Amino acid sequence: MSYLMCILMYITIKWEVIMKSLMILPKFFEKLSGVPSEDFNVYGKFLNENQEQWNDWGVGVIKRCLFLMTTRKLNIKEIYENVARINTYQEFTEIIQQEFEKQNFEVARIMFEIFLGIHYEEAMDYQNRLHKCFANPIQKILYLLIFEIEEEIQPPKYSWGHFFTNFGSILFELNEYERSEVVLDIAIHWNPYDTLAYFELGEIYKLQKNWEKYLDFNQMAFRTISDTRLLARYYRNLSFYYIEQNELQKAANLLAYSASYEYHPLVENELLYINTLNSDIRPDWFMNTKEYLKRENIPTEVNDFVVEVIKYMMTEYQRIGEVEIVNHLEDVMKSLKIRSNVDQSLRSLYYPKN
Repeated sequence: MSYLMCILMYITIKWEVIMKSLMILPKFFEKLSGVPSEDFNVYGKFLNENQEQWNDWGVGVIKRCLFLMTTRKLNIKEIYENVARINTYQEFTEIIQQEFEKQNFEVARIMFEIFLGIHYEEAMDYQNRLHKCFANPIQKILYLLIFEIEEEIQPPKYSWGHFFTNFGSILFELNEYERSEVVLDIAIHWNPYDTLAYFELGEIYKLQKNWEKYLDFNQMAFRTISDTRLLARYYRNLSFYYIEQNELQKAANLLAYSASYEYHPLVENELLYINTLNSDIRPDWFMNTKEYLKRENIPTEVNDFVVEVIKYMMTEYQRIGEVEIVNHLEDVMKSLKIRSNVDQSLRSLYYPKN
């Protein structure tokens, strides 16, 4: 059994325990009046009445609601009703975005938990191999081929893969790393090709300085990538790993190569940092970098199977006359080709003009 499957089995058991308390949250919120002086007593009474169903996560939701009500004077009943009125996932993402913009991460977190409590039956259907939600058609075809699925995929009403990845990211930002790990693993159940979920799990292990797992999850992410920005992030992540392993030349070349797909300010900062560790380290620019990575058995393009899937899709859509989709896939293929040069500002770090 693969390492990932062992993790997912463990997480499945843990998540089912968590949902036992989240599923009764709507009963709690419906008892609230919206008047703090009246609602204060509701909290303790509800916890005592439902002790057998509570765990640390569920109790935490109640305590955080109480805290927000008493310290920030928020109307928790109103927040619940706003979430309960939502009919589409797009509506949910819009209200979450509003809280993000105001940096109300704790409020956003409670909204996620409320939404889960209301829709727990559908949210718990993550092990159904036909109930999946993918970010794009390429992910769907990869799933069908790898898992040898012949039946039609039946997407759920809500985009649970995206939901759990975003929820996991919020928990990560709130330093709730263990819970973030649980939620991100559920995201992978819903979408086994969710690149961001793998990257976020890698970030958790990076904080724990568990470099083996950090590398493992970034390699898992690589097998799902069909986007240049994500490919660039993969190379940046690998560079961080090799800095920690004190393989500075490899790290520098990975950073330089990542900029071939997407320029990111982190690249320049990390190259300067490497230079402080060893002033003799210089990236091999342009094709030299690519050849170096090949010699080190580091992939220099997206996964071959992903490329074959895109080509297969282009052929099939061409056959049925879906010209617009074919044009989009052609653009994807073109974007995956490495640019001919690297941003000159990076070169100037090492070869400044006289």
